[in-house]
Amino acid sequence: MLELLKRFGARKLDYLKIFFPEISKLCESTISSVKALCMTFFKEAFKWVGDVAKTFTDKLKKQQLDELDKFYADYKPDEPIKPSR
Repeated sequence: MLELLKRFGARKLDYLKIFFPEISKLCESTISSVKALCMTFFKEAFKWVGDVAKTFTDKLKKQQLDELDKFYADYKPDEPIKPSR
């Protein structure tokens, strides 16, 4: 999903919202690499869809929410994000 989002952008992924709950569940994984990929997905999704991505992160753990909040506060796009394809 992350690679599709980067390559094609949110407009080509009209049904992106259905993946947010599943990825939120994967954030609870005991495998650290899975958690890291989920967090990267939420960060990338925020770049594309903005505050809409925040509505799907309310069930994450406090530490994960703090990490995302810090990213949201620090993220300042230099130029509009564009798909790589």
